[in-house]
Amino acid sequence: MTEPDRITSHELVATHVEDGLALFARQFATQPRLEALLRAALASVQTVETDTWALYALGIAESSGAALDQIGSLLLLARPASLSDADYRVALTAIVRAHRSSGTAVDLLAVARIIVGSYALTLSEPSPATVIVEPVATPPVSAELCAAILARGAPAGVALQVVDVPATTLFTFSADAELASSSSTLGFSDTAGSTGGALVGVVMA
Repeated sequence: MTEPDRITSHELVATHVEDGLALFARQFATQPRLEALLRAALASVQTVETDTWALYALGIAESSGAALDQIGSLLLLARPASLSDADYRVALTAIVRAHRSSGTAVDLLAVARIIVGSYALTLSEPSPATVIVEPVATPPVSAELCAAILARGAPAGVALQVVDVPATTLFTFSADAELASSSSTLGFSDTAGSTGGALVGVVMA
């Protein structure tokens, strides 16, 4: 006995009527009433298939645009301004995981990994009832949103902090002994804010 083939992907079958009629026995080919009865039954099967697929497509990974906004409404997270479908999916998926959290560091780390998209982060507890999440690179959503999502899975009374990692080059002191630096991406900014590194901030939930 061999194992049946595993399903590797889901696809909508829209040809139940045609496929069923193609298997119709030849001896019944001249019986229009039997064909009409079979066609009606297969049409019902097709309706179930189509409606079921429509429900399946309501998942976060398969939704986009307004459908994704509706899921966000159910999860009490309206789409932040200018957030793309891809990044919104990340936020919504993380919220679902946060709702399953028991408040442990392991659960919070799992939520943070969904947001960051990798293991490139650290989660530390420097003092009782304090958790600090620090991504290595800039996450697809803001630090404020990260903190808000993580707060849903954190236990009550815990001070949750997320280190804001800006997309620009971080502030760095010059290795030169002189105060001045010719770098436009390191050190202090000019008065216009057009040069220099960006300071790292901390967002609290």
